[in-house]
Amino acid sequence: MNNPIDYPEIIGAFSSDHDDSMLQQRENKFLISCHENTVPGFVCNALENLYGDLFSSLPYLETNTKITADTSTYVVRDNDSIITVLLFQRKKNQVEVINKGMEISGDDLRRFCDFIFEKYGTVDVILFDSIQLQIENFPYPCQRVDCPSDIVLDLPATRKDYLATLGSKTRGNIKRAMARLSSDCPSFRMTFSDGNLAEEKDLYKLINLNKARMNHINKVYARESEEIQKVIGLSKTSGLIGVARIDGSVCGGSIGYIVGSTHIGHIVSHDPKYDKYSLGMLSIYLTICECIDRGYKRFNFMSGNNHYKSLFGGAPRSLESIAIYRSRFQLALNPQFALRMIYGRWIYRSRLWVQLKLAALKKSKAEGKLDAQSKILYFILDHLRTMKDRASGLMKRF
Repeated sequence: MNNPIDYPEIIGAFSSDHDDSMLQQRENKFLISCHENTVPGFVCNALENLYGDLFSSLPYLETNTKITADTSTYVVRDNDSIITVLLFQRKKNQVEVINKGMEISGDDLRRFCDFIFEKYGTVDVILFDSIQLQIENFPYPCQRVDCPSDIVLDLPATRKDYLATLGSKTRGNIKRAMARLSSDCPSFRMTFSDGNLAEEKDLYKLINLNKARMNHINKVYARESEEIQKVIGLSKTSGLIGVARIDGSVCGGSIGYIVGSTHIGHIVSHDPKYDKYSLGMLSIYLTICECIDRGYKRFNFMSGNNHYKSLFGGAPRSLESIAIYRSRFQLALNPQFALRMIYGRWIYRSRLWVQLKLAALKKSKAEGKLDAQSKILYFILDHLRTMKDRASGLMKRF
């Protein structure tokens, strides 16, 4: 076990610096700044370079209306380098950090909690959702709950290096599918463009193909019109769009987002009539290869226990939600947060059980329409997601 962290003494007092909304505090060599009720312009690039996660990117947070008038920005600098950026909102006795998916060390977390509890005397609890934690001997009482893991692939330098990392069966399947598709459909091409250069009609075509694919296997399509508009908007600001064509017509492709040096895969689609060519598998493979050619360092498949993600080299990255209390007394006085965490753990474990059951069913059955058991499991999975969203909204009212 590591030795207890030696927490340096906080020195100095809050002081304004140029901007009336900004307060500063120094902790040894670290300069801590808090921009109250504002998000400075430099934050966009800083978030992308630090965390490389969609849910910690300003375009995503703005598209999903997470940024509000009462969003404040916490920044830590080590000399001239920004090492931490957290966006948070304060309501009654709680502070909730709204950027997610980032890795946070014990020092970073402790420093932020010290700052918040010192600055805001009425705050009793600090909430983080879906972060990667590295903490031991933490000085504040807290509750931690597992969240759905991201599936992440660290990208090698070349396509050849990547292909060599795949299992022999996966390599063989890719080569055979590509050879068969090239032979039967010699006009097949998959081209990539930044989202701001992509044709909007192609984006809608890829989304509609994804929907058609779900209908083909009798799976409920979860994206509503409002979410589709968010996908289109985010694609234009941060997207990498792959469009596959045969005889000039769109037959498949991918929609993903670039955050720093990370590609986040969101939608992969293909026309079901090309199932025999494994066009979905080829679209994923070609998208990964494009990311390697562009020099990206990581490919994030997002959450979900789909078998193909491990076949392509993805590995789970554990995420947690955490509630941190000023004291054990405040933990006891705020049972609603404890209930929220317990309920979140139950939802997560229930969804994980359903996903594992679905994965086992898919593995044991041939490709085709889902049977009645699979349909029931998908129904349960969709409703668990809805229950989680509604419960989170209810808990935030307290």
